[in-house]
Amino acid sequence: MPKRRKDCFLGIHFDFHAMPGEEVARRFDPASFREMLDRVKPDFLQFDTKGHAGLSSYPTSIGTRAKEIRQDLLAFLREETTARDIALFGHHSGLFDQKAIELHPDWAVINADGVQNQQYISPFSPYADELLIPQLKELALNYGLDGAWVDGECWGVHVDYSPWAQKAYGKPAPRPEEENYEEYREFCRQGFFRYVTHYIEELKKVAPNFEITSNWIFSPYMPHPICVPVDFLSGDFDCGNAPISGRRNGRFFAARGQTWDLMSWGQNALPLSWSTKNRTTKSAPQLMQEAAMIVSLGGGYQFFNIAYCGGGYLQRWAIPDWESVADFCRQRQICHGATPWSNMAVMVPNLPNDPKNTSLFQQSAPGMVAYTAWIDALCESGFSPNVIFESELNETDLSPYELLILPFPAEIPESYKGTVIVDGGGDEALVWLSDGTRLAAMEVGISKQEGEPFGEIRSQNYFEHDSVATPAAYKQGNTYRLAFSFAEAYRKNVSTVLRNWLRSLIEDTHISLPVKVSGSSFVEIATTRKGTDLLVSLINMNGDPRRREVRCFDEIPPLYHLSVQVGDEIRTVERLDIHELLIFKDYFA
Repeated sequence: MPKRRKDCFLGIHFDFHAMPGEEVARRFDPASFREMLDRVKPDFLQFDTKGHAGLSSYPTSIGTRAKEIRQDLLAFLREETTARDIALFGHHSGLFDQKAIELHPDWAVINADGVQNQQYISPFSPYADELLIPQLKELALNYGLDGAWVDGECWGVHVDYSPWAQKAYGKPAPRPEEENYEEYREFCRQGFFRYVTHYIEELKKVAPNFEITSNWIFSPYMPHPICVPVDFLSGDFDCGNAPISGRRNGRFFAARGQTWDLMSWGQNALPLSWSTKNRTTKSAPQLMQEAAMIVSLGGGYQFFNIAYCGGGYLQRWAIPDWESVADFCRQRQICHGATPWSNMAVMVPNLPNDPKNTSLFQQSAPGMVAYTAWIDALCESGFSPNVIFESELNETDLSPYELLILPFPAEIPESYKGTVIVDGGGDEALVWLSDGTRLAAMEVGISKQEGEPFGEIRSQNYFEHDSVATPAAYKQGNTYRLAFSFAEAYRKNVSTVLRNWLRSLIEDTHISLPVKVSGSSFVEIATTRKGTDLLVSLINMNGDPRRREVRCFDEIPPLYHLSVQVGDEIRTVERLDIHELLIFKDYFA
């Protein structure tokens, strides 16, 4: 019997977004699918049912089929996955449906200038009741699918002036620069939440075991409290810069307290687009490094590949690599379900998105940009931070945290007795940060604070007396207020000097450091708790994971002679290839 999603650890995903004129399964090779299932042995398979072009890749009786369907791939895969106790989920495009807009132009989002959006459907329109819900019911009841991964959702939600949205608002909808515009933007956001809740509740009435998520919901796109009954959280992270993207999104999802997984792209695509054919298939070491980021945080992991020739053909030459990645993950399955553990946390600020951007859920919002910069800096400096949410601060137990890092100023409960670091900002200037021996250039917002000075910023790239020095931070009781925007500096200037300065700042707080790793600056650590055991993951970040131009590589240079100290216990790792898991039994007993 297939596993429920909460029990699924490893998945593999295939889609192809049937395009106008495409013939589904114009070449059909059932042996390649059987070989893949038998060798990779995933807990679940996700397969294309409808892509962003809006054409269904199975013989739907409700929506618009692709031009020709030579083979019912979904029926074939349901039979093959059932025989192997593998769950089968549909990859089904939601609000991004170009064909539905062509057939029902009144369903489209209308922009503030009155122009129809050609890609995204209004969540206030009849689309859910007339097309999405009937098709999902068809997948659940006629094909016996276990669930759906609804794509093209939160990142396609825009300020909407369609008649449907304006009728639901009940009064004239304000335009940009008008009073109550932000109120209307929030109304449109809540409309998306109601839309997803509606289609989930309708499916559960007829198929209560059918599990659904909306891709990227409650991810860094939206720091909102969870208010929609999705069965799990999931997203497909950036195919370039992938380990970094996995780190940022994985730590965010892990803090949500929900069943979650993240998906690597099995190819580097140029541009990062669902429709491009410019794809280079990644190697096993690349995918292993990406998987390590997710597995080490307790999440499920899946990787995505294209089904070619109208969805009916797989790259058989790549199956041995996929099998190797699956074996790599299975050897670390003990991590699944572990929860992040740390005595420091980065707070996700509850800042509104840029009102000039009509997209209502943005990873590029100022709060998310600052959050990701701090997560990167801490992880690349030898720390393993947890994540907390400003929107849920009053309900969060802060007692485990000796240190809170605030990317933006925020009100912390008076009962909190630990140390706080507050990022700064102000008028932009070119200055140089000192780590005591070297200087690093920063073009950042900078301002003077009050309190006991810490660290040093120079007006020139040298230490002589005519290079004016000012404090880099100011201490007021248990609070450190930075005189500059560290997030902005690190985002633009990944530098050893900035990491050295950050480590010296955290040392000055005198918080305890339960896990210390030495031997290489390329080691990233993730600390989680499972039962009474402490799990310490060491991830080799050697190489150049930030270079998008590097599309495929076969080797990650190993690291040697690492020392891991947990309390009074010291363990040595003589060689770290990609990921090493150290288990400290009964650490929490």
